[in-house]
Amino acid sequence: IELAFIWIVTFVCFSNASNSAWIFNLTAIVKVAIAVVVGGLGIWYAATHGLVNPLTPASMLPDFTDIQSITYLSIILFNFMGFEVLATFKSEMENPAVEIPKAIIAGGLAIAAVYLFSSFGISAAVMPSDVALDAGISDAVAIIVGETSPLFYIVSVAFLATLFGNMIVWSFGVNSVACYAAKDGNLPKVFAIEGGKDNMPIGAAVVNGVVASILVVLEPVLAMLGADSFFWIFFAMNVVFLLLSYIPMFPAFLKLREVDPDATRPFVCPGKGIVLKLMTWVPVVLIILASIATIVPLDGSEDEMSKIPMLVGAVIFIVLGEAVRIVSARGREVEFKGINQ
Repeated sequence: IELAFIWIVTFVCFSNASNSAWIFNLTAIVKVAIAVVVGGLGIWYAATHGLVNPLTPASMLPDFTDIQSITYLSIILFNFMGFEVLATFKSEMENPAVEIPKAIIAGGLAIAAVYLFSSFGISAAVMPSDVALDAGISDAVAIIVGETSPLFYIVSVAFLATLFGNMIVWSFGVNSVACYAAKDGNLPKVFAIEGGKDNMPIGAAVVNGVVASILVVLEPVLAMLGADSFFWIFFAMNVVFLLLSYIPMFPAFLKLREVDPDATRPFVCPGKGIVLKLMTWVPVVLIILASIATIVPLDGSEDEMSKIPMLVGAVIFIVLGEAVRIVSARGREVEFKGINQ
């Protein structure tokens, strides 16, 4: 099933994103429906059996004295990421100056409402210890209505469908960026291969598909050898790499505004002076803190020391990535001199 997901997503990315708009829309509707069902089930359970967890200000705020809770900062930030991916589709929009800000605001409000409602439903009916990190929604529905209920199967399959839609959206954005980087000599030329009637980045799509397939095949093999945490190690590193990739984006945004404030842009982020600087540097600080909390042991406890493989792996892949970038840059015909040039 995992391999089928990967390669269906890979082949979908061979065509223009606008051809897949119905997939994005359908999975968004399904995701909202799941949130409504889970939230509604939680409210029903609380009304008939009482609240499982007390809903007080103290219970809803994080315990800042618990170092372990700080590690969830990276997942919280991870959930905010993705808004900027829609900017890669500006050439397919009729009026990006209007559509992109509208999508960000409407999407942000909708996602906040969806997360809050479904989270309330889960917390009202299920103890935190009974919910797994990777299947929390299915676990919650199973506890409320039972694993033999048709609703449990419907929600589980629908949840898989939303993951499929998420993979497609992310892949479109990631493939486009990788292709652009390869054209500038920052990645191997295979990432720059385009094809099809829409000149889509099929090289990046295939490379991503191959790498993902290798990891999927390796996981059960390593699990049999005792490496049960293989998936979570790579997941944590993936979160950190994604977080780190955002760090230069914010100062680059500020630099571009300072270098050419009057440039004609598809859309413009509002704000000037200190407001603009706060919008730039507060996220950078949060991203750095989240990255450190995710892979750096914060004390000598067993849970924290288990981060060492993630830290070692992150360092290895960062060094490897820089080596690939340096080697790829040797083929540049024109040296890239930065945004000031």
